[in-house]
Amino acid sequence: MKIGKYIGLTGSLLLTVPATAQITTLDDLNNAFGYVIQRMTTENTGNGILYGASDRMVWVASNPEDNDNRYWAIYTSPQSGLRYIYNLGQKTFMVLNDNGSMLQDDATFMTLFPSATSNCWMILNNSRMAGLDTENNEVLIYNEKDIPLEKISFSFTQTNRKLSESELQEITQKVEQQENDLRTELLQRIEKFLIEAKENEEKAFPGFAGLYDYKDLEQAYKQEVDYSNAELEKLLKEAQQSIFPQENKYYRLFNTTRPNKDDFTENVLSVVDDPNVAGSMNLKGTPDGNQRPGTRKGTALESLSLFQFTATGSPNIFYLSNPGIGVYAGGENSYGAHLPLVDNRTYAVPYELIYEGLQKFRFRNYHYPQYYLTLNGDNNAVSYDQLEDPELWYLEEVQNIEVEIGATGYASLCLPCPIELPEEIEAYVATELKDNQLILKKLQEFTRNNYVLPAFTPVILKTNEENAGTVYECPISEKQLPAVESILKGVTQHTTLPTGSYILGSGSQGVGFYPVADDDRILASNRVYLPGTNINPQKQLVMRFEGATTEIRDPKQDKQEHIWYDLNGKRKTKSQKGIFISEKGIKKIIK
Repeated sequence: MKIGKYIGLTGSLLLTVPATAQITTLDDLNNAFGYVIQRMTTENTGNGILYGASDRMVWVASNPEDNDNRYWAIYTSPQSGLRYIYNLGQKTFMVLNDNGSMLQDDATFMTLFPSATSNCWMILNNSRMAGLDTENNEVLIYNEKDIPLEKISFSFTQTNRKLSESELQEITQKVEQQENDLRTELLQRIEKFLIEAKENEEKAFPGFAGLYDYKDLEQAYKQEVDYSNAELEKLLKEAQQSIFPQENKYYRLFNTTRPNKDDFTENVLSVVDDPNVAGSMNLKGTPDGNQRPGTRKGTALESLSLFQFTATGSPNIFYLSNPGIGVYAGGENSYGAHLPLVDNRTYAVPYELIYEGLQKFRFRNYHYPQYYLTLNGDNNAVSYDQLEDPELWYLEEVQNIEVEIGATGYASLCLPCPIELPEEIEAYVATELKDNQLILKKLQEFTRNNYVLPAFTPVILKTNEENAGTVYECPISEKQLPAVESILKGVTQHTTLPTGSYILGSGSQGVGFYPVADDDRILASNRVYLPGTNINPQKQLVMRFEGATTEIRDPKQDKQEHIWYDLNGKRKTKSQKGIFISEKGIKKIIK
């Protein structure tokens, strides 16, 4: 067998024999041949050749010894597709750990990434990158978050050093044993997780979020022979992360400790207007009352008490915001301080969500980890030192919003989230005011969608006599349509209206827009109004619906569209109250 020698020449290395060519794609790797792993050219030492030493370290040299220590098998597992780097001289596998780039008997797979330098690759293992210390000729490791890119590119050059049948068999056996062990350990982790997920589901508090989405993982586990380790690991990670809140979803937060851990009385996190707290707004625990649009709940500014979580890019660390008010939760570094609210995420404080099982979370201040989000004796949300026993919170994923159509058959609505409206309700956008007539056009003319009401879009809802007085559970829509402009203004917190404003009402002249009373100008959240600017004072503004298909006083058009049944399957009588489901699966509540 011919032995190749490295000859130093003006800062470069020339490999005489038996080199062939650098690989340009991982598909070029061949299990039957040995490779030279070479450091790209540097100003200090020229090219460096990696070799395995008897001290089980991986070193670099310009002229390594002329033996098999400089040859590496880059073995691709036929079973998993994973790659392993094996030193042919020391008969051991490369691994990256706290001690550097080492050699060990057990097979450990390596990940190879192409670098920006042509035909060069980066070596990754155990969340560490292999690199080169050009002063000490050591192969070092670097954390992924702080990689000196100029030190981590290596080329792989296939040589004529062919593996013997016994060498290839030894590598194959060690890799198969390691992958079988990894497979067994992975399946055990999946089995343990599925037990936890189902136990969590069985003991779940009704109506709350915090349940794992594990169905895809369970199906893959039952048919595991059809899935690779990488595919199972991916499904396991997704299932584990599904317990945490998702962006673009809406949640209510319930404190499980104060003031009543048994029935969650007065522990719904809400944005309130509390004169006893510095600033115009504060987070506070409020009663779990009628969380319905168009209602007021004590000092709570937004009756729905909806919150959203925005990811920071770090696992399980989020910004907490209230979309209705447009504010983010801040944090203080002092014991027992109130949480400030800011209207810019730049000034918000991220919180780490720590899952404690059975749908319970802790909210830890990411900037000051000893402080947690909690409620004090006055139910104010505060930053509190609770390292020993921080309070727990439930998260309820809000999937439906109750929309009530009054006895008149009309309602106004503006929500901080998009919803899907039932067929019985038509939504209208106000486009102009002519004399005393408010001109309204169908929402779908602007959205090109028959059912979705976009967030922050003020509309008038209209139905027929059959459905007047009904409360509908409207699903929150996954479609994020842009808001539709209107001459009406919507409010997502209870608001004191400007003098001269008009609101929807039923007065002496029927249903229309009437001037707001001077002594009571507070409009509940999620309603709409018409500013009085540039409007000649009117006793009433009449609504004119263009393209209307429902009539309040003539139910004949729509009356037979649906047949309604109670929860026992009996057909609804005209005056009957309760919860009803149509033959199309639409749900409504009549009180």
